[in-house]
This record gives sequence, C-alpha cells and structure tokens, in this order.
Amino acid sequence: MGNVIGVDCSYASKNLIDRIFITVGCDSDEECRHADEFVARNSFVSLHIADNKVARSDSREYRFLSVPATHADATAHLASRYRRNIRRVTICGNVSASLLHTLESLFPDAIITEREHEACLHFGASLFVSSPGGVVAVNGDPPSPKPFDITATNGHMHAAVHSGASYKIIPSKDSHKNHVWHSVIGFSAVTHLYNMFISRYGLSENSVRTEMTEIAELAVHGTSNSCDMLVRNAYGGGCADIGLSGDTLAASFGMLHKDPSLWECANEDGSECMHVGSDGDETDDGQSNGSGVRADTAPSECCALPVASEVTNKPLSPYPRHVPKKEDVAHSLVKMLIISVTNHAILHAQLNGIDTVIFSGIIFENDSLCGLAKPYVDRWSKGSMEMLVCRNSTFLASTGAVELSDALDS
Repeated sequence: MGNVIGVDCSYASKNLIDRIFITVGCDSDEECRHADEFVARNSFVSLHIADNKVARSDSREYRFLSVPATHADATAHLASRYRRNIRRVTICGNVSASLLHTLESLFPDAIITEREHEACLHFGASLFVSSPGGVVAVNGDPPSPKPFDITATNGHMHAAVHSGASYKIIPSKDSHKNHVWHSVIGFSAVTHLYNMFISRYGLSENSVRTEMTEIAELAVHGTSNSCDMLVRNAYGGGCADIGLSGDTLAASFGMLHKDPSLWECANEDGSECMHVGSDGDETDDGQSNGSGVRADTAPSECCALPVASEVTNKPLSPYPRHVPKKEDVAHSLVKMLIISVTNHAILHAQLNGIDTVIFSGIIFENDSLCGLAKPYVDRWSKGSMEMLVCRNSTFLASTGAVELSDALDS
C-alpha cells in the first residue's frame, strides 16, 4: 500500500474532529496503485487533495487519507493485506493503546514509532511550504488567495493553530534560529467554549457535540455584535475624546456572561426594547416580569442561575438583534482566536527580525475567515507583512511523521 505511513490521531484525541488523518508515502508505481485500490475498496476511507499536487519529496508520491476515529482499528485490519510493502508506520497525537496494539500485531515486520506531534506538525509544514501551491498569499477585500513562492524569502515564521498554538522560526541559510513559542488559546478553547455556550443558552436543537470544522463554517455566517461587549455596551456610547468609537471591541464574548432574562432585545426595526422574562413573558419597560435582577449582576451569579427551556426557545418575531444565534457565538470565538494568534505571530516575528509569517489551521482553510484575519495582521505589523496561509493543514502532522522518521534515521 505504501512504503511509509504517517498517522495523526491528534484531532480525534483532542475532540476537535472525529477523524484520523493519514499520509501514505509511495516509492513506486505499484505502491501508488495499491493505495488507490485500498481507497476504492473501502467506503469509509476518504481521499483528499486532488492529484496530490502538494508536498512531494524527491520521487515519493503521497496519498492523503482520512477515516472516522471509530473505524481506526478496522482500517488497520484492512490495510494488513499490504503488510509486505509497509516498512514503517509513524504515529503522532496521542494514539490509543488499542490502535497501537493492533498495529504492532498486524504489522510485525514494520517499524512502529511514535513522534511528538508538534515536531511532526512543523516538519510537515516545511514540506508543504517548499512545494508549488502549498502556500498562498491572501490579498484584497474580499480576499483572493494566490500562489506564493516561499523559497524567495529569507526565512519565515510558522504559526500553527491546533488545540493550542505554536510559533516556530524556520531558519534561513544565514540564520540558525529555531525557536518555538506557545499560546494556550487554540481550537480546544474554541470548541469547548462554543459547546458550553450553546448548551447553556439552548441555541442548538440537539445535544451532539459540534466539531471545529462546523464551527468555522458557522462563523462565516455570523456576527459578533450580539456576543462581544463593545465600547457602547460598557459605557453607553462612544468615547470620542480618547479616540474610541462605540463599535470598538471591549471584551470578546463579553455579553454572553448574562442570563438570558437580561439580554437586551432591541428589534431590528429600532422599535422599543423588549426583554424576555424568566416566566416567558415579553415586557417593554426594560425590566423582566419574572426577575428584578439588575443587568449588572456579577457573572458568577448569572452563571449559577438555572435557565428554563421556555426562556431561550421562545420564538420572537422579528428576530431580536441582541439575542445571539449559534453562528454569532462561533464568529465571536473564532475572532477571539484570530486576534490572539495574529498578535503572537507578528510579535515574535518582529522581535526576531522575520518579515514573513505563514499561518496554518482549520480556520485558515476558509477564505472568508482569512479575510477576517487580514486586517489584524496589517494592524499588528503596521502593514509591513503579507499574510500567507499553508493549505491542507490537517495533513501537516501526518506528512511530517512520514518524513521526520526517515530524516532522523539518516
């Protein structure tokens, strides 16, 4: 099926995406044919990246596959028919004991190793970056990604967003820097907070956990105004004397600490404010019939209050502007992540004399979210840096796992 195989279990183990991502390295036409045959035979195995146009290593061709995490052991059993061709299987991202035992028993002649996920992630990024089409530059409004020749730059910073975020300087020929920094805000924070808020406010029709890919798609169609606290929410208007408009962001998802009975539900047509009381009644006097709690109630007290389903699920028409939808919650959280990641990346790049930053992660696969990030890149760098994005980020670690073990053994 392939000479070497890289397996990334991190998305499943971190509860970000319930899939395992696999890169198969094929060193001959026969191995390529076996890999394609394997995909055709198994309906739950998905083939990604058309024509495998990115991330080649000398004469080696790659096949990029993914399988549901629940089918990992079954996939290993089905792949065992090609065991005579498989020399090495390298795993990263907290592999389960069950899968590891299955691989060791089914591939007795192969070398089964585990590598650090972060090392594989950055190593894989370097392979994609050096391949035609692996990196695009985001320009214009709306953003228009275009191919970018990273080899023409003098070193770069790779900002990788996963469960957290890590930032690594890829050294140039004139530099030996190879530092890695970290920030805790990443996809884990976004998925956990999103599912907590959705469950808290009854904004979802089912109890199924939402994955990061779906959150990113929802974020495109939302607005953060109903979730974020703006200057006008905090001070009742703008602060023009110090250069702040009323629309300036004051606190990411700062409005979501409120109990639903305290939401300001001004209608889109500008008519009188409506509030939803704890008894389900709407009033127009700015107070809830069922509760005399003031809007400045401490967050800890608000979060301790039970939320009745009839409060959050009561249909309102026209739809209130300040009652958040799940798309709004997703947008607010993704914007919070983008602000954090772009700030850290540009800061570390500038401190180390790097003028090129490449971002990777699920949110940067979406052109609209790249457009959301571009103004922050321009703001932090004062327009001195071009925003670059490494595509196909879910396969960076598995591809790095394929090549890193060979590099360490050579």
